[in-house]
Amino acid sequence: MPQYANGNYVIGGRGEKAFENENTKFALRYDFDDTKSLTYNYMHIFYKYDYHNPFSYLRDNNGNEIFSGTVPTK
Repeated sequence: MPQYANGNYVIGGRGEKAFENENTKFALRYDFDDTKSLTYNYMHIFYKYDYHNPFSYLRDNNGNEIFSGTVPTK
């Protein structure tokens, strides 16, 4: 298991960075005459940032990754 110089162990990581970004914007304008008009603006923004596929260096007796519980150390 990887270990830092200060003695702490690296037991896993949060995984790969992932993000989604969606932007939509439009504007409509209708001129009734030279002095009157109507304008409509719309804006939609969606942004999502997270991580996928976390990993652990800790394994159970069957070789499966362990993500929670107590791990005895010496």
